[in-house]
Amino acid sequence: MGCIREKLNYLCGRVPKLQPYWAVVEDEPESRNFFSDYPFLAQAEGGLGDRLYAVDKTLSEKHDVTLFMGADSPQIPFEVLDQVFFQIEDIKNKNGKAPWCFIAPTFDGGFWLLAKNNQLEKKAWTSVKYSSPTTCEELIKQMQSRGFSLSQFSDVQFDVDTYEDLIKVLDQFKEQKPTPCQKEMLEWAMKLD
Repeated sequence: MGCIREKLNYLCGRVPKLQPYWAVVEDEPESRNFFSDYPFLAQAEGGLGDRLYAVDKTLSEKHDVTLFMGADSPQIPFEVLDQVFFQIEDIKNKNGKAPWCFIAPTFDGGFWLLAKNNQLEKKAWTSVKYSSPTTCEELIKQMQSRGFSLSQFSDVQFDVDTYEDLIKVLDQFKEQKPTPCQKEMLEWAMKLD
């Protein structure tokens, strides 16, 4: 989580209107303490679609734009985040209040980031098969069928679901100039052998 916290702190410095939240499954005192730097949202019961819907509903009632960013892509460079926010700002300016969505896919068929300006109904979230090679594709279809114009980020990334994914991410750290948190993660991984 440290690498994601590092990314959020960076983004808050770049995008002053940004209000991050931690949407956490474990609603325990330890979790609330660990995630105390930003507002804490306990996720709802049920599958991932139910939980995403509940978070989306809560945030859409408070904000004009909601953005979901996975905590399992610690390798995303700051420059890529800058590109993402530049594109989202451009989409906002072009579309106004008309429903739009911006999605950043992962190599395994999922997504590491999703931004949108309108709440998505529960059935759209829950009808998607998650942890599947077609997750991103299915979510895109659900959004388009509900009138969202869609933009897809061209920089496909990894997310960490398996040990093999972790190795790929660590290799990426070595190829780029790692952040302090990424260096810590590399050191931690060296102890796994």
